[in-house]
Amino acid sequence: MATRPPAQTVSLCGAPREAGGAFGTANAADIAAAVDAFLSGEFSRDELLHSTERYRALVAELAPHWLAEAEAIATAAGVAADDYLAYQGAKYRKINLPECFTYYAAPRHTAGGVTLFHKNRDNTNRPQCAYVKGIAGCYRFATTADTMDLGCMMAVNERGLCCAADTGCPDPNPCFRGMMNPDIMRLLLEQCSDVAEALALLQELEGKRAYAGAAIGTNWMFTDAAGNGMQVCHYHGKIEVNTSDEGFQVMRPDARGQMVLEAFRPAAGGIRPALLNQLSRQSPILADSNISAMTASVPAMRPDLFSRAEFAVHNAGRVVYVPLYLGITSTPEPLLNGTIYRLAEMGTIPVEKLGEFEKGLHEQCGRLELAARDALAKRGEEAARRTLTLGCARFAGDAVRFLSESEA
Repeated sequence: MATRPPAQTVSLCGAPREAGGAFGTANAADIAAAVDAFLSGEFSRDELLHSTERYRALVAELAPHWLAEAEAIATAAGVAADDYLAYQGAKYRKINLPECFTYYAAPRHTAGGVTLFHKNRDNTNRPQCAYVKGIAGCYRFATTADTMDLGCMMAVNERGLCCAADTGCPDPNPCFRGMMNPDIMRLLLEQCSDVAEALALLQELEGKRAYAGAAIGTNWMFTDAAGNGMQVCHYHGKIEVNTSDEGFQVMRPDARGQMVLEAFRPAAGGIRPALLNQLSRQSPILADSNISAMTASVPAMRPDLFSRAEFAVHNAGRVVYVPLYLGITSTPEPLLNGTIYRLAEMGTIPVEKLGEFEKGLHEQCGRLELAARDALAKRGEEAARRTLTLGCARFAGDAVRFLSESEA
């Protein structure tokens, strides 16, 4: 590992303006183009700003640090802060797709006794990124989203809480003013340490009428470092909680859910992240509309350092999963700025070849964790974080080289 030069990294940790400025600089072109296209649509700028007044008021009330972060993002991208916030608050109201799918396995069923959690995200194809963000005073989290987004699509935080939000059923009592689930998810990640706290905050936000699912409800899934998990059907004015004693849970009991359970049950006691990744690339779990995926591996001890999220920042059938540890202090630039997404956009690599590359990464993850734990014991937390950061930068650099050489 030490002989390979790491990719450059960018810190999204610290004060809101610092994190926002770094994110906005990395993704300036994508942000500017998206906001311009948004403002050039069927509604005037005044109409769009008026329609998002409730959203912006909720941000000011519930997460005021986002205002400073968004302003810094907008400044770096050369757009107006109000325009960027309006874009963030309104962009997900018309492009929901039903194919998203999430599943998890509790620690008693997994190799190493970790909680395993996966989501395939399906939506409009736009440049994707993945990163670790830690705003001062909030829990740090690893997530993936469009390169233009303030919110989160699926994520794990430093306490080991995993979150995913899939499209639900039509909402019988829709609300069109408020926060969509990418913003609700970020609130949960920044403030909650486990499944119980996530549900409590979700219920509190529902009481405030903060949630706006538009015409479609949200299916949530939460797990935590202790192995607790639940699926939540969220409609405006109504929250339904579903749990399972089996230690496995799927977002929907359809053909995809049956496929997952049929793969998990015989593998119980030895389930590894590779199996979740493998399932994510099989029909019907993998849909043509898939644009990203995440498999999180969460240990009971020190999830703030050793939780690992493997991100596919394009269709899971055409890009490699690249690991990020929660303990890193800065994110590899190729994951943050859409470089890996764009390389995957150029062509298709056989799934078998993707799996072979990832097998090597998983072996390297084992060695990296041993090195980081040794650094933690001998030199302290700062040394462990540096070890993890350099290791993840090398993983990203290897992924860039693999994708570039495969397309050459």
